[in-house]
Amino acid sequence: MLFRKNFRVLVLLMALSASFAYGQTPYFLHHNIIKGVRGYDCQVIFQDQRGFMWFGTSEGLVRYDGVDYLRYSMEDSL
Repeated sequence: MLFRKNFRVLVLLMALSASFAYGQTPYFLHHNIIKGVRGYDCQVIFQDQRGFMWFGTSEGLVRYDGVDYLRYSMEDSL
């Protein structure tokens, strides 16, 4: 009898605690023209061995290091 009573209390506590559990929200960073990526279309995205993100757009090549954008275009002898 004591086992059934303890089991019911345990199940009740587990059910109540599950309603307060929250998962993590994924974080997405949106790269766009305002932030520094040239061009509205992106043909290729690549991450090199040093961790730089490279974006190939119709306006040129963009390197992102996690903070700043470095742009390369035809004027830069790309």
